[in-house]
Formats: sequence, structure tokens, C-alpha cells
Amino acid sequence: MPMCYATQGLRSIPLRTTILGRDTLTMKPSTLGSIRTPIVLIAIALLLSGCSENDTILKPSEDPMVESTFLPNNSEPNLLDNLIRSYVEKNIDGYTLLFDPDQFEFVFDPTDVENNPRIPRSWEWGLDWATTRNLFNHRLVLGIKLDFIKGKTTPSPADEPPDRTKIVATGVELEIDTVDPEGGENIIYKVSGDRGTFFFQSYPDELIDGQPRQRIVEWRDERVGLLLPTELKTWGQIKNVWR
Repeated sequence: MPMCYATQGLRSIPLRTTILGRDTLTMKPSTLGSIRTPIVLIAIALLLSGCSENDTILKPSEDPMVESTFLPNNSEPNLLDNLIRSYVEKNIDGYTLLFDPDQFEFVFDPTDVENNPRIPRSWEWGLDWATTRNLFNHRLVLGIKLDFIKGKTTPSPADEPPDRTKIVATGVELEIDTVDPEGGENIIYKVSGDRGTFFFQSYPDELIDGQPRQRIVEWRDERVGLLLPTELKTWGQIKNVWR
């Protein structure tokens, strides 16, 4: 069974906002972070566990009742709007419809990979879906806020397949409000100001409102700026917490 990692290097700031530390996923107490007791940390690990290699992996559904609550998945900007909505609503079905399960790859920020041996260079759809489902369905997660600025849709670079398009999302603001297992103030996982690069594939044989369906085939997480050890915060790090 794959291990599910709990956050240990959390630093308290006003409004009980916590930011993932460099050693958040290494299972070692942060000398700069605020932690409580080993018992609480073990409890968090147990509460975040439950993933299994035998979990059923959901592939994109064509359920019109799911898709009708979102914008049509026939343009790249619509997909990113729907990504925001799937997080805010914790809607795993809506999230699933955004991706090509046979091609999709989530690529972690290189610094995360270098600093934490438990973070891979990338992972494929099955693991991305399972971790997102764990996040959306976990009983400790009270709510999610997400927003970012969508750039223009551009052709993919020369080293990418020629039929793909790209959007760079900047100013990523992600907050995940969770219950403190010890009964204290809520713990908030936070990303602020980072960037994501999304690559899209068009499917001309699948029309939505007369336009080809679009799906995300690659998502690159990118930190922005030079950050202190206790201020490292990326979308990929947060995804890996619910692995």
C-alpha cells in the first residue's frame, strides 16, 4: 500500500494559516515550524491514509448531469475555469472530465523533487486522480478556495507535439481549510503566487456544442521566486500530502 504523508513542518501565522515547510513531507519535525506532539502527527498520518494500489481509478465519464454544472469542455480557458470549480466544489467527477487519462502527466517543480526524495519527477493520471479524490473526500477538509490568472492560449513549443496548445496560469492562490485533529484552530494549506503550465489536446471526433472537446494532457507545477525553507509552497507539495 502506498504511504500517505502527513504535514509536520507547519508554521503558524495570523488567521492560523500554515505554509508547507521544506521538510513537510519528510516526516521529520521542522526546527522552524510549529508542531505539537508526535502523537498528533501520527494521528494526522493515519487520518490522511487510506489510499491503496487496488483503488478503482475513474476514467472520464460522459454523464451529462456532471458536465452540465460546468462550462462546456470545448475550449482551453473553459477547462481551467472548470478546474477551479472542481476544486471549490470538491467535485471529483467534474475534475475527471478535464483530463486525458491515457496521456496525462503531472510534473512537479524541480526544486520539490530535489529537496524531497518522496516526491517523484512526475506522476500519471491514476495517481493524480486518487490523490485528488482523497483531498476532495477527506473528512478533515472543510473547504477549498482556488483562483489564478489565465494567460492566452498559444501553440505548444517546438519540442512538444504540434497539435497541442498551452496556457500559463499565474498568480495561483490556493487555500485548503482543514480541521485540526487535536481540536485546535483550523489548519490551512496555502499556495500563493505560483504558476502552472497546462498543455491541451483537441479531439475533433468528440464535439461539444459543435466544437471539438479539449482535454488537459500535461500540467507543470512551477514555484515562483526564491523562498525561505519555511515558506516553500507549491501545488505539487499539497497534492503529495494526500497521496
